[in-house]
This record gives sequence, structure tokens and C-alpha cells, in this order.
Amino acid sequence: MNADNAETLILEAMRSGLRFQNLLCETILKEIKALDRECDHKVIDILLLLILCANGGPLRKSAEKVIHKKARDGYFGENLLRQCIEGRRESLQVYFQDLLSIGASLLTCKELAIRKFGIHTYVLVIEEFVGNYHRQEVLGFLVTHTGSDVSHEVDSALDTLVLLATKHSRELVPISSYITGILDYLEGFQDE
Repeated sequence: MNADNAETLILEAMRSGLRFQNLLCETILKEIKALDRECDHKVIDILLLLILCANGGPLRKSAEKVIHKKARDGYFGENLLRQCIEGRRESLQVYFQDLLSIGASLLTCKELAIRKFGIHTYVLVIEEFVGNYHRQEVLGFLVTHTGSDVSHEVDSALDTLVLLATKHSRELVPISSYITGILDYLEGFQDE
């Protein structure tokens, strides 16, 4: 058994174990909330919050709130997020849509620090999940944001698209027709 398979099985066992254990999930949320220094936060904190989001139910919103608060306060930074996602494509495959949903919730926030964390989430997901399907899904989420009437959300989505086009132009060539469709949609935007 290789390390990717072992990690995938561990994450799935954790997800199954937490699925109907609301008291344990609430305790995990309470413990992660209580951490008040950046150095105290570990990759497992983000993974546990991701698992709680993936399990859905009433704790999903609570887990998202914790992610937002930790991003706003600077406890969840780009480096920690990179450690969480980079090199874990196999382990996080079942959480792909949940990562996109978390990125979407982050990009809709008014606070710049939270939106920056959302931008990093989208960028890292597109870097790690290299298939055309995955990249089209990320771009689809970003297009949804650009269709919002909320200026900070639109700005953040456009910033993400510019960053992706700058850093990963070669990787995005296979889905260039999809991107062209996005650009056609953007013609209706006003200067501001």
C-alpha cells in the first residue's frame, strides 16, 4: 500500500467516524476555534474542517464559519493551505467539490483576507487537480462569481482568473475554448 492510498483510507475512516458523532464534531470545532496562534494550526485542522463540511448537516455552516474566522485572523495562511492540498490529489479526490464550495463561500465574503484565502484555494485546487474536467469545474465556479452583482466577489473572481492565466497559461490551453466563452461573457461588464 502506498502513502497516497493510506492517507485516502485514513481520511475516509475519519469521515465515516465523524459522520454521526455530532458531539465529537462540536468538540473538534471548539478545539480548532480555541487555537489562537498561527503556529498552533496544523494541516489536520483544515482537513478536519473539510471533512465536517463534506459530511454536511448543521455542522457544515459551523465549519465554514471557523474557516472564515481563521482566514480573516491570519491563522490559516497560504503556506498551511498549500501543505494541505499540494501532493494530495488522490487523498482529496472525493473532497474536490467540497474544496470548490469552500472556495466559493470564501470569495463571497466582504473581508479581503478571507477572499484572498479563497483565491489561494482556487489556485491550489487548479494546480493539484490537473485534469481538464477539474479545471473546467474551477473555471465554472469562477464564472458564477463573475456573474454576481457583488463587486468585491466579481473583483476577486477576476483576480483569480488573471492569476491563473498568468501562472498557468500553458496548462489552460486545452480548455481555451471554455475560457473564450468566459471572455465573451465579460464583454458586458462595465469599466468599474
